[in-house]
Amino acid sequence: MENMRNPEIEAKKSQEKAAREESENAKRRKVAEHDAKDPESGYSEQQQALDIEARSGDLSALKKSKGFQGLTGSAKTLALYQAVSGQLGKLVESYTQLVESDLHRAQKMLADIKKIRAMQKMLLTKLFGTLEENGEIDKEELEKELEEFLE
Repeated sequence: MENMRNPEIEAKKSQEKAAREESENAKRRKVAEHDAKDPESGYSEQQQALDIEARSGDLSALKKSKGFQGLTGSAKTLALYQAVSGQLGKLVESYTQLVESDLHRAQKMLADIKKIRAMQKMLLTKLFGTLEENGEIDKEELEKELEEFLE
């Protein structure tokens, strides 16, 4: 009985995590505002705002962003890739926490992770083509290199 999670505790943890993320976003906005006022930074306020939105992983906010709407071509694709990667990172973090407490819900989250991974792969392909096409990567060599990390 002690191993079962209390829904109230889980909800409180979720709220605390959301509050931490909001606090981090507020800090990023404050830094962006400061840098926008600093003429030596060489980074415009619009670029700062777009970077923050892309890193947040909030795709709907990014889509509405004036900075994102003003981008074209590979710059737009790269900003979207950054946002998708941010969202994937958050999903994976949530998934690893959820696996420990609620395996059934974690398995449902896998569909979202797979979707975001597919989006990420498509955006990379759009930016750089497939690595196999370009002959730049020996897949077996890459697998061996990754195995060294995973051993």
